Order: sequence, then C-alpha cells, then structure tokens
Amino acid sequence: MYKRQASEIRMQARESLKNKWSQVVLLTLIYTAINIGINSLSSFVPFLGILCLIITVPFEIGLVFSFIKIYKNETFSYGDLFTLTLDNFGKVWKVVGNILLKLIVPIILLVVSIFALVLGIVFLGIASNSSDASSIFSTLGIIFVILGYIGYIASLIFLYVKSLLYSVSYYILYDNPNMTGKQIVEESERIMKGQRGKYFGLHLSFIGWGLLAILTLGIGTLFLTPYVQFATIVFYEDRTGKLSYVQDSTPNI
Repeated sequence: MYKRQASEIRMQARESLKNKWSQVVLLTLIYTAINIGINSLSSFVPFLGILCLIITVPFEIGLVFSFIKIYKNETFSYGDLFTLTLDNFGKVWKVVGNILLKLIVPIILLVVSIFALVLGIVFLGIASNSSDASSIFSTLGIIFVILGYIGYIASLIFLYVKSLLYSVSYYILYDNPNMTGKQIVEESERIMKGQRGKYFGLHLSFIGWGLLAILTLGIGTLFLTPYVQFATIVFYEDRTGKLSYVQDSTPNI
C-alpha cells in the first residue's frame, strides 16, 4: 500500500479544513481558554495539581475527538468538547495506563539516571565541604554526574522514540470504542512499526509554522493546532487504508 509523504498529507489536511477554519479555530480558542484556566487554578492551589492533571488529559482527548468529528463531517456542537471528554474519561485513562506499562523500561532508566545525577551532585557537595577523602567523593561525584547526564539524555530519547509507537492510540479509540485499552495500544504499535520516522518527519515539517505562531504571540497556535491535528488524522487514515485521497492545486505549506 502506498504511504503518502508529509507534503501530500499536509495538502490533504488543508483540503479537509476548507470551510471549517472558523469552526476549528473557535473550538481551539475555547479549549485553550479553559486549559489556561485549569492550569492557573492549579498554580494558585498547588494541591489541586494532580486533580487538574487527571482532568486535562481526557480533556485534551475530547479536543482530539472533536477534531475527528469535524474532519469526518459528523454532526458536531461545541458542547461535544465536554461530552466527549466525560464519555471517554475512563477509557482514556485505561489507554494511558497501558501506554505507561509499555514505556516502563525507559521510565525506569530515566528515574535511575536522575537518581545517579543527584547522587553525583551530592558527592561533589561533600567533596567541596570536606577535606577528608575529598578526592574520593570528587571522583565519585564526577563519575555519577557524567553517567547520570548521559543516561538522562539517552533515556529521554529512548522514551520519546518508543512513545511514537502509541501516537495513534486515541484515533484508534475513536474508531473502535469497544476495544480494550490493551488492544488499542497493541494496535497502535502494529500500525506504527516502521512508520515512526514518517510520523516524526510530518510533525517536524510544521516547525516553520510553530515559529510563526510564536512570533504572533501564540495567536497562530489557534490555526496551527487544528492544522496539525487534521494532518495527524490524515496520517492515521493513510496508514490504515481508510483515506480517500483528494488532489488540490494549492501550494505546499
């Protein structure tokens, strides 16, 4: 099966966004405003941080599902952002739980690396404050800091690369609401094998738009977010053979 390139996927996303820009931009604005409010609340009331995290993850998936409904030309209202979040609250966390289980090795390596880095800093602190056996603590400190730093960078890369296998899990959940969290994660792994580089390249191709969004003080994000989401939906449909390809004459962006 022919796998479309990033430029073709972006073109298809733009074609799918025709006559929908006002809808998706307003949806993104509503989501962004509420998300900022939730994060602000957690910063003022620290103990609510975990509760806000529990809410914001399904809320983000509610946004993704809303974009999918608009993409598929299904009946949509802005209230769906909230109903889709509530209706899939438990399912989302089951998928997240299974993803975390799949990522347990790089997560453990990351924690160990941080521990080694902290231990090295402690040893260096002891060496600087004590003349007794300072050379031993200094040597140990340098070794642990170097190993911890290398391990930290390596485990972050490992974690990111492995996590790409599960990047289409929520799109699978939307199409297959009766699948278990484990089945969804395994299906995402199957679809993304051999496709992680293409997925990364697709998102990397939006870097220019990301810089433009920064230069517009974040206003451009209201347009960039749905553009990227629609491109990701197209990527998923292309890799699963569901995409009905449309050619247009607009220049590549």
